[in-house]
Amino acid sequence: MSSPHLPPNNKPIMLFDSDCALCNGTVQFVLDYDQAENIQFASLQSPLGQDYLKHFNLPVDDFQSYIVIDEDGAFQKSQAVYKMAYHMGGKW
Repeated sequence: MSSPHLPPNNKPIMLFDSDCALCNGTVQFVLDYDQAENIQFASLQSPLGQDYLKHFNLPVDDFQSYIVIDEDGAFQKSQAVYKMAYHMGGKW
């Protein structure tokens, strides 16, 4: 398996639990307020999401948080919130 990496446009990716209403609400918030459209999305359950989880040695079936992946690595929980706000312009 080749290791996943950021796509050529180097935009960060938010991995989220597609079965979680709160996670889906967070995605909607980002879609509404990320005016520069910096954040991309993939579900944790998708093949791409699973590849990223394996690459960063994260659980592939225990989705307790969303994950933000950027050029610095994979971030969960409060670090993911910080990274997401940073990539949205930092005003949040």
